[in-house]
Amino acid sequence: MRQFFSHCIDALGNEFIAPFPEKTRTLLYHMLEHRRLAPLLAPIFSPNANPDDFVAMYQKIAGTFLEDPDLSFSLLSKFDVQSWLKANCPTLSDRQNFVAIVGQSLAACGLAPPTNLGPVFEIFRSHLRLLFRHQFPSLYDNVIQLLLNRLIKIIAIRIYFFSI
Repeated sequence: MRQFFSHCIDALGNEFIAPFPEKTRTLLYHMLEHRRLAPLLAPIFSPNANPDDFVAMYQKIAGTFLEDPDLSFSLLSKFDVQSWLKANCPTLSDRQNFVAIVGQSLAACGLAPPTNLGPVFEIFRSHLRLLFRHQFPSLYDNVIQLLLNRLIKIIAIRIYFFSI
C-alpha cells in the first residue's frame, strides 16, 4: 500500500510540482508542517529547481533541524550547493547569508554534537567547505570570523570551568 501511495505522489509531483519551481517552497513548508507525510513527499523535493528561494528554504530547514534531525538530514541532502553556486552565480550577500546560516546551525549542534545530530552536522560542514572554496577568497573573512567566534566561545567556557 505504501508503495502505491509513493508511486501516486511521485506521479503527482512530476505533474504539478516539477513544472512549477516556485511550488518547491510550498512543498517544503507543507513537509515541515505535516512531518508524518514528509517521507512520502521528500523524493519530489528539489530545492535546486528554485534558485531564487534556495537560501530561504535552507534557512527554514536549518531553523528546525534540532526538532527532527532525520527529516532535516533527508531534506538538507537534497540541496546541491555546488551546483547552485556554479549554475546560478549567487550574489556575495546571498553567499554571506548562507555562511551565517550554516555557522548558526553548526553552533547549535554544540561542541560535541550528539549522535543523532552527527549526519546533519556533517552536511553543514560539507556545505560550509563548498561555500568557502567557491570563488576563494571571497568568503574567507566570513568563514574565519565564524571559526574565531566559535573558538573564543570554547576558550571562554574552558576558562570559566577552570576558574571555579
